[in-house]
Amino acid sequence: MGFLVNGHEYSFTSIRAGMGKLKGDLLSSVNYSDGLDGGKVQGGDGTPIGMTKGTYEVDASLEFHTRRHFQEFFDSLGPYPYEVFFPLVVSYSETNVTPVLTDTVPLCRIKKSSVDASKGNNEAIPVKVELIVGGVILWNGKPGVSQRQD
Repeated sequence: MGFLVNGHEYSFTSIRAGMGKLKGDLLSSVNYSDGLDGGKVQGGDGTPIGMTKGTYEVDASLEFHTRRHFQEFFDSLGPYPYEVFFPLVVSYSETNVTPVLTDTVPLCRIKKSSVDASKGNNEAIPVKVELIVGGVILWNGKPGVSQRQD
C-alpha cells in the first residue's frame, strides 16, 4: 500500500452511518469493536502447548447529537424498539480522494439508552445507546473470523 495523495485520511466527517431504515447526520459518536480471545492449553510443566480458537467478542455503541435525533431513530424501529434487530452500516469516504470503505455490524439491538442532563449545561442533550450485537462484523465486507457451517 502506497502513500495517499496529499496525506488524506478518514476523519469523523468522512463517516456516513445508517441504522436500519434510518440514515442521516444523527450521530456524534459511533463505536464498534471485535476480537477473538483464544485460550491457552498448558502442558504439565506449565508451558503453552496449544491454543483454542476462543470466543469472538463484539461491542457497539452510538451517541445521538440530541434527544430529538434519538427519538427519530427510536420511532423508526416501530413498536417495542428494544426488541427490534437492525444492521449498523458505517461508510467512510473522502470525495474523489480515498476509496469508500463500508463496515457492517449485523443484528444490532438496543441494550440500553441513557441521558445525562444537568442544570447549568447549555449544550444540546445527547443520548448514548449501548447495543447488543449478534453475528460477525464485516470490515469492508471481510469477516475477522470464520463462522461454523454445521
